Amino acid sequence: MPGEYRPVYVLIPDGVAPPHRPVIALHGHGAWGARPLIGETETPVEDEFVAMLNYDYARQLALRGYLVFAPVL
Repeated sequence: MPGEYRPVYVLIPDGVAPPHRPVIALHGHGAWGARPLIGETETPVEDEFVAMLNYDYARQLALRGYLVFAPVL
């Protein structure tokens, strides 16, 4: 909708020449928002959750050459 904005994390692949293939990484309903998707955790509980479910998929996609947009909230 015109005039509406949403903050996003933008993960730009390192060492890959543009143009990058874009992807939107959506997170589920939870208190942590998009931080675990990009690989930022603050507690051992978050670390375990991310490792168990490969929940840092936005970071993993960027490592594979994708330009990733992850909405913050």
